Amino acid sequence: MIASAPPTTYVDSLPVRMWLPVGAASRAVVALHGMVTHAGWFAQLGELLAARGVALVAPDRRGNGLARGLAGAGDIDLLIADVAAVVRTARELAGDVTLLSWCGSANFAVLAAQTAAIDRFVLASPGLVPLEHMAARFRAREPVDGYLAIHFDPATDFTDDPAVQTMIRADELYLRRVSVAVRDAWRLLNPRARAALATLPVPVHCVLTRIDRMIDIPRTVELLGDIPVSWAEGGHGFVVEPAGARFTAELLAS
Repeated sequence: MIASAPPTTYVDSLPVRMWLPVGAASRAVVALHGMVTHAGWFAQLGELLAARGVALVAPDRRGNGLARGLAGAGDIDLLIADVAAVVRTARELAGDVTLLSWCGSANFAVLAAQTAAIDRFVLASPGLVPLEHMAARFRAREPVDGYLAIHFDPATDFTDDPAVQTMIRADELYLRRVSVAVRDAWRLLNPRARAALATLPVPVHCVLTRIDRMIDIPRTVELLGDIPVSWAEGGHGFVVEPAGARFTAELLAS
């Protein structure tokens, strides 16, 4: 999946990958990856959307993937500004733009959705309410040289699909450690994102799975309140699993 990612372009120095349909796009989706992943993980989803006439525009967040050396990984204002810049690029491709946030990116994507020029906002397995044992494991990590080892194994905690697990284990770009600056930014962002969720100015939809080894599903549903929820097959990483990617592509293209 990662090997099929298109060449990288740059938006204000931020590496961005685009999966474009043949001809004009009917709409565009800006996809934000999770805390330790990168835009290449959206390759299968991008190909499915492009086949449906929808452009997928996916940046690597500062500190992740091809943006690993980019400064400002823990700068909240920069994270939000980056989303706005990529949304503007997506709007040049199509007049209708959806913001898709997967996993931990929800912590800043919710705030970005308050002001970005989007038409709707879709949350996929949002990392707003982690399972308590996962949160405790993260809190227990001691920094070494300004970094903390990640507190989970994406290959086993995100998916039960053997092919996806193999892809994850072979990926040299996903983060094995997180900077203290990013951890501190997430701690500040999380309560702000939770509070802002009910006041967003655009339609919001959430996609969850019944089995998730990263987030607390009952508490997430409670937090969502009146936000509609769709249920996908798979685990926390359903957007990179074949069935989950198809489900997500159909939802985003409809």
